[in-house]
Amino acid sequence: MKTSRYNILLVLWALMLLVACSDSSSDESEKPVAPSITLDTEIPPVIVAEGGMVAVGFKASADWTATSDQPWCIVSPASGKAGNATVTVSAEKNEDYNERNATLILRVGTVQKKITVTQKQNDALTVTADKIEVATKGGEITVEVKANVTFEYEVEEEAAGWIVSARTGAPRALTTSEVKFDISPNEEGKNRQGRIVFSSGALKSTVTVYQEGGSLLLLSKEEYTVSSGGGEIVIELRSNVDYEMVLPDVDWLTEVKTKALSSYSRRITVLPNEGYDARTAEIYFVNELQGIREKVNIVQVQKDAVLVAREEYDMPQKGGVLGFELNTNVETFDVECSETWIRKALKGRGLTAYPLSFVVEANPEEASRSAIITIIGGQAKQQVEVVQAGLSSLKRITIVHSNRMFSIPRFRGSDLTGLIKWGDGKSEEYADGISHTYTTDPPYTVVVGMNGAEEVTLHDLSGVEEVDFSKF
Repeated sequence: MKTSRYNILLVLWALMLLVACSDSSSDESEKPVAPSITLDTEIPPVIVAEGGMVAVGFKASADWTATSDQPWCIVSPASGKAGNATVTVSAEKNEDYNERNATLILRVGTVQKKITVTQKQNDALTVTADKIEVATKGGEITVEVKANVTFEYEVEEEAAGWIVSARTGAPRALTTSEVKFDISPNEEGKNRQGRIVFSSGALKSTVTVYQEGGSLLLLSKEEYTVSSGGGEIVIELRSNVDYEMVLPDVDWLTEVKTKALSSYSRRITVLPNEGYDARTAEIYFVNELQGIREKVNIVQVQKDAVLVAREEYDMPQKGGVLGFELNTNVETFDVECSETWIRKALKGRGLTAYPLSFVVEANPEEASRSAIITIIGGQAKQQVEVVQAGLSSLKRITIVHSNRMFSIPRFRGSDLTGLIKWGDGKSEEYADGISHTYTTDPPYTVVVGMNGAEEVTLHDLSGVEEVDFSKF
């Protein structure tokens, strides 16, 4: 009886142990798995500009979803089960000239993985005009090239002798680049044309240059400065038509007739100037039938003078470099400036042509200003007046504000220069994005004077009380 009872207890104990183990195993199998996403590669997907698709592989610990934050970026499939998976990201052709980006978002439960998808830009290389007409005399032309790729150009072999330029590249963003070419005079008497090909890989744009033929008369120099002692000058010219040289009705200029010179070189004798005033004359080269009338200026200065061709020069408000040629027959000379905003440095000896160069600072004042450059050599003296425009000649905007820091508006145009008066007694030259911090109490009246500005944009009007565009 005891044995039977013992066996029953043993069986009951075994059953209880079995149930406990079963419950423990069930609890472990029902424990949730932590959500996770593992990408097959960390390299971001890239789609070419023409459109296409790329595959993104990953492993998900549970059911997943896939979405895109941009309508042009299509994701398929949009969901799936746990395990290894692949979604396809596709896009149509990118018609824009800039690359575009979208975000692919993979989600598993509360976990998400963001992947940047990039589609390349639509490469572009165009010219604003495919035909340019040039006069017989030639000159400089400008070709506007719109490109977001680096490009090269080539002048066709037949025109390489008369279309010449320096190599110019373009930045990556779609911009307008100006490429300049020098066109030689057309001395052939008939029309001619040449092509310039701009290229970048398979992209090509062609500009055809048409140059007129016909009558041509070119002077190598249009003004001659002669000392008071007189002398001879040789006027060099090129012409494909007959012409007549017409001397002025003065007694101090005569032509030297000689067989040694060709019809393209004319020698003129200039008699000494015994007076104390400079004198000028004009020589014309004329073909009435062809409507040609070219002029040469002869300037003879007074006796014992240092020589400059002009006595007055105008300068823009932004300042710059002023250069002119000085001729002198004295042993030494000095150059003096009446104002500090013009700087110079030059001394010379002997009868020589000296190129003089002056740095002219920007004019911060409303009104124009002037200064005298005096060139002294022995007993001779020559004065040159420099007149510089003031801020009143610039396009101006006036802004009244109360901000402790102020950023200048964005200007658009060509060759932008200007001057900023911050309204606290301080001023400086314009630079894109420039800002100023104030240490005095508001309000402040900012005046911006600009050269070359065509458009202005104010991005932030907070703290701005008044804006005056009436002088822009």
